[in-house]
Amino acid sequence: MSTYNLTVGGKYITVGGKALTVGSSDTFVVIGGKPYRTTILPDGNEWLAVNLDYVWGGLSVPTSSASLTTDQQATYYNYNYDTYGLLYNWYAVKYLDDNRSTLLPEGWRVPSRQDYANVRNAIGGWQSYGPELKSTTGWMSPETNGTDDYGFSWVPSGRFAVTNNTPPPVFSGKGTDGVLWTRISESSELADAVTPVSEGAVTKISQFAVRLVRYIQ
Repeated sequence: MSTYNLTVGGKYITVGGKALTVGSSDTFVVIGGKPYRTTILPDGNEWLAVNLDYVWGGLSVPTSSASLTTDQQATYYNYNYDTYGLLYNWYAVKYLDDNRSTLLPEGWRVPSRQDYANVRNAIGGWQSYGPELKSTTGWMSPETNGTDDYGFSWVPSGRFAVTNNTPPPVFSGKGTDGVLWTRISESSELADAVTPVSEGAVTKISQFAVRLVRYIQ
């Protein structure tokens, strides 16, 4: 069983050496020995309520930004991961999803662009989508905090990305950018990603945050 429902209040449990504060009715899934909070969104499916910060075998930290101009190795960027999770390039995302049967609990995978669109449509479109999914703290001008109506807590984790599709990538956007990868490739160089206000194809060597979904519907 990969998902656990807890109904005790104000307690702590320990999973894989990690302490988890348990609220009045919390759900979590254990990935790589760490508990992650989950939530049911209006699309009817179960989603991670925090960004992933899982390092599996074969991942590496890039030795230099220059190496990211052509490197297709799965890499991640560690910036304040306790709050924002890790930032992964798309090759890491693809590897994780392709090997989900061994790396992830049963039923969990990287979302598609359509998965996010299903959530947006269920909420009521772009006007409600971002404000109702964004976290209540952490966003800075020109962005604003959200209401986090469904416990998704979309945080402004920043990006390690290229500008105007021109390498090398640089880190930016902490407090203003909350980009999440999808598993969908659009071309040899581009893959789909989403934000609270937009969606589109971006360079695969860029590094963004990742959520996971478990289909219930």
